[in-house]
Amino acid sequence: MELRKRQAKILQDLFEKKRISVDAILNEYGISKRTLYYDLNKINDWLSEDDFGMVSIEDKEIVIEITNLAGIEKQMHKGKEYYFSSEERRAIEFLFITLNSEKIVIDDLKNAFDVSRNTILSDLKCVKNEIEESGELKFCNSIKQGYYVTGDESALRKIIQEKINELKTPEGKAVLKIYMQNSLFSLTKNEIDFYKLCICIIKQYELDIKNEYILSDMQTEGFMIQVSWIRSLKGYTIKLSDDEKNALTGTLSYRSVENSVEKMARCGIEMVQEEVYYLASMLLGIETTGFKTHREEERFIEKIADQFISNFERITCLVFYNRSKLRHELFHHLRALFYRMKYGTPSDNPLTRDIKQMYSFVFEATRRAIAEVGNDFMRDIPDTEIAYLCIYMVSNLDEKKVHQSAKYDGSILIVGPKNMAIATLVKEQIQNLLGDSFEYDVISLSRLKTRMLSEYVMVVLVDVPRGKVTGKNVVETSIVLNKEDQQKIVDILQNEKLLSKYNNKIEDILSIVEENVTQPIERKALYFSLFRYFNSRKGYNPSEQSGGVESILGEKTRTEVLPDHMDWEDMLHYGSELLDSSEGRLWERIQNLVSRGKLQTYRFEKDAILIHYPMQGEQQREIKLLKMISEEGVICPDGKKAYLILCLTTIDKYSHFSLLDEVYRFYGKKTKITELVESYKQ
Repeated sequence: MELRKRQAKILQDLFEKKRISVDAILNEYGISKRTLYYDLNKINDWLSEDDFGMVSIEDKEIVIEITNLAGIEKQMHKGKEYYFSSEERRAIEFLFITLNSEKIVIDDLKNAFDVSRNTILSDLKCVKNEIEESGELKFCNSIKQGYYVTGDESALRKIIQEKINELKTPEGKAVLKIYMQNSLFSLTKNEIDFYKLCICIIKQYELDIKNEYILSDMQTEGFMIQVSWIRSLKGYTIKLSDDEKNALTGTLSYRSVENSVEKMARCGIEMVQEEVYYLASMLLGIETTGFKTHREEERFIEKIADQFISNFERITCLVFYNRSKLRHELFHHLRALFYRMKYGTPSDNPLTRDIKQMYSFVFEATRRAIAEVGNDFMRDIPDTEIAYLCIYMVSNLDEKKVHQSAKYDGSILIVGPKNMAIATLVKEQIQNLLGDSFEYDVISLSRLKTRMLSEYVMVVLVDVPRGKVTGKNVVETSIVLNKEDQQKIVDILQNEKLLSKYNNKIEDILSIVEENVTQPIERKALYFSLFRYFNSRKGYNPSEQSGGVESILGEKTRTEVLPDHMDWEDMLHYGSELLDSSEGRLWERIQNLVSRGKLQTYRFEKDAILIHYPMQGEQQREIKLLKMISEEGVICPDGKKAYLILCLTTIDKYSHFSLLDEVYRFYGKKTKITELVESYKQ
């Protein structure tokens, strides 16, 4: 006689453990006592045939008495059948249900594992509870479809991979291999060995990346490629966002998979495009989105945007009042950037060098702000990507320069292609050239109407086909304004008599300069410098101070050594008294900011911190920099000590930028800070 699979497995367990409790056997195999007794009788019948020994029940335990161990093992290895553990059985049942080519019912599973109907029902109940726990998937059963699973395909693939990894034995993996081969044959009518084909794809990937295979388990990845085929053939695919697809397209993994898929297509083996992206991400060793829902992805990107803006505000000592607008603009860019960084496909930006030169401080502040977001993918962003982010910040900064009290001579319209970032960049250059004497609008070419040409004193075309728009007030410029572009702009404004109120003063000054210097002057450059001067608000310019940066930020800066044992609040009060000329109003403002959690501080070095003291609205407002030294260190809100505390007052949103840039450059070294503190110690 031969033992059935379950009986052989019970006997094997007794060989290994000698004694097993009755309850343990019942729970392990999901059988009744009656069935167990039946199995034990059959085992004893088999043992008695060759006088191998016997099994019995003693004190609720099953024990075995062996008389011929070698004989038993030899006999059992003849046509050995494997009996799966409950964990492995449930994993295979789940895989059968999700990877089937035809409907699966209880009898199919009962016959496959040689267990009772009740055992299968108990298994399926456990499977149902497990996969429905997250709320992303639903375990279903119907007369028409049998057992099946619905819900988010990405979540289902993750569980499928988990269940494959639960197959620890060669027998379990062999069963799965055969099952998936049969499913694929039934779905494609192709008799090719699909598992071997999947291994070929993986090995080709290894050759393409010119590196040893980096995945932890080639067999698992081979199974998952087959899973991709089966699920997609049944109409279920992984839905990646456009941003993620764009990022993946630039990877070597994608190109490798795409080439393999194209070769297979010529042999009649098709794979849908969505699965090409999925397999590329899998071979990269990175999860696809990693988000359970689209809304979860949105919240994640929104959080990055909020953190980025907050960091930028701290670093630059300003507040974006139209924060929602900036957040909306950044959202779509940051989502695409996140996936580009995730898959290692940064974009090219031909304007990076120009942006770094024109907006050096904003560029550096942008770099610091995005690096401090706290997400691993955002820490090592290349300059090409930072330059794009810088454009968004510059645009929103300069839009705030328009004050209610300003008087405008008219509006200038900048028209660009679909990429509005380029037009925005040109707008900022023109605004830097002309100052705040005009209002500036930016639109795309597709939105430009003929009637609008007369509504603006000047229309600037950027990267627009030559001759597309014409008019006496229309000028075409390059992306980076050169001297020729600047001359075109001046000519139009002079023709429109829009510079007349400045011309007399400027021309008088230029004449005086020319009369008193022996060398030719850069008349155009000086003209614009004077033009901007007559249109600018009074602000801080380090070059206007005697002694240059070193004297402003070095020894000539007011320096105070703090008393010992001073805490954070005491230090804030001390600083406000030294800076204040408004009868204590500055300290009241600081207290209010602290109570609302709005006080801006920035630790720009390990031992140094900058504190923003806003003085907007004060009649005697003035940009000041106070340097405070603490020999023992002041414990700051971040829990770390600061030995150098810089207190910066601001009078508006932008006048302090030049000074702030120099502050970070001058004090941005630990050695300089250490030397400074040591020099003040007694």
